[in-house]
Amino acid sequence: MKPTVLSQHINFFQKHGFIEFEDIFSLERMNTFFEDTRNYLESKSKICFSDISFLQSYKYGRDFWRFSDKAFAIIKEKDILEIIHLLCKKDIFRIAFDQILKISGCDFSDINFLPNSSLEKTSSIQPLLAGVIICVKKEKEDFENHDLIFPQKEGNILIIAPSFVMPFQSLIKLKNSLYYLIGYAPISSQYVENKADIHTNDCKRYGYGFGDVLKDKSHPILQNKNKI
Repeated sequence: MKPTVLSQHINFFQKHGFIEFEDIFSLERMNTFFEDTRNYLESKSKICFSDISFLQSYKYGRDFWRFSDKAFAIIKEKDILEIIHLLCKKDIFRIAFDQILKISGCDFSDINFLPNSSLEKTSSIQPLLAGVIICVKKEKEDFENHDLIFPQKEGNILIIAPSFVMPFQSLIKLKNSLYYLIGYAPISSQYVENKADIHTNDCKRYGYGFGDVLKDKSHPILQNKNKI
């Protein structure tokens, strides 16, 4: 079902820097994606999925879309592209990065490397257009974390502005969950050195040097083709 984005949604996003949309992805699709994610993390880390920490998922879970057709399809999902078009007033943009976030009762020693911060302060791709956080797997708990901004229902997505300070430290409240973060960038974004980004040297493997403009081959262009 095509998502409904009303003027009040746009106003809320512009005022607060985030907004959640429900049921963008089916439970079946999230279950399939979860299996793909689990297999990938185990293959990259050589660690059993249940033993993979938050930090290890962050280390090994960057640029998953380059190896997974399912991840690439989610990044190109027409409903997401349309929502970003309406919220950010852009028809054409590109993939900046993606990131798997596995939470399994992590403690502060595991998550402390990622402080509460905005995407623009922790990314080596500048500027960014928007971030999308998808709830892929969420263990049901006895209570609702009403103060947790992260989406808590599988298939829901959270759109965040690049300057919005994400409360990553609040993930300590969760038990077993898995999120998928996508960063979208304007066409003219650059690869820059950012010591706050533990992946700051990753793009060098694709032939980039600090200061280079992103190339279509390594960071594909996306276009919203829905008729508004």
